[in-house]
Amino acid sequence: GTPGILSELSPIKANISNNNSRPTIKNHSFKHINNSAQLKQWIEQQTDIESLSFAIDYKKSGEIIGIALTINAKDCVYVSLCENDNSEPESHGDLFSMSTQQEKKNNDAISISECLKILAPLLENSAIWKIGHDVKPLLHLAFKENIKITALEDVMVMAYLLYGTLNKLDIATLSEQYLAQTIAKTDDKTLEDERYKNLTKTSLCIAALAEQFKLEIAQNKWKSPKI
Repeated sequence: GTPGILSELSPIKANISNNNSRPTIKNHSFKHINNSAQLKQWIEQQTDIESLSFAIDYKKSGEIIGIALTINAKDCVYVSLCENDNSEPESHGDLFSMSTQQEKKNNDAISISECLKILAPLLENSAIWKIGHDVKPLLHLAFKENIKITALEDVMVMAYLLYGTLNKLDIATLSEQYLAQTIAKTDDKTLEDERYKNLTKTSLCIAALAEQFKLEIAQNKWKSPKI
C-alpha cells in the first residue's frame, strides 16, 4: 500500500490554502526544463519548500517522456525526459542507432535516473510533503535508484478513503468534480506546448486535491474501505 496516508497527516505543514500569492490553476504559468543544469538551478532557487506535487507524462507506448513538478502549489516546471540508456552505440555499423544516440547527446535531455537523483534530496526529506496520483510507478523507479520517498501521499488513495468506489478515481474526473477544472486529454500527436501546459496544470490540481482531501480526512470524514 501507499505509505503515509494516515500516519503522515498530522505533522504535515503544507498550508497551501493560506498562500495568497498562489496563481489560479486556470491561468498558471510554467517553465520548460530540458537539461540537468536547468533542473538543479530551479531547485536551488526555491526557498521554504513545503510541498512537491508531480505528474508523470507517458507516451501511448508507456514510455515516460516527462514529469511536471510543482513546488508549494505555485511554481511549476515541465521536465523533458529520455530513456535511461547510457550505453555506447552498437559497433556493427548501425547508422540509425548512432544517429539516435548522438541526437540524445546533443539535446542534453535528462534521463529518468538522473532526474530522480537530482530530486532525491527533496524526495527523501520528510519535512517536504510529496503528492502524486497513482504513485506506484514513481515508487518503482525510485526503488531502482535506491531512493526512499518519504511523506508521500496519493490523491487517488485519499479519494478512495473518502468516497470509496462511488466515483471514478482518475485525475481528470477528480479535478472536474472537486475543483471544477478540466484536464484535457493528450496523445502522441498533441503539440509540445499544449502537453507541457496540460501536465503542469495536472500537477497543480493534484496539489489542490491533496489539500482538500487532507482536511476532510483530518475531520474524520473518511471511511475505512471494506476488505
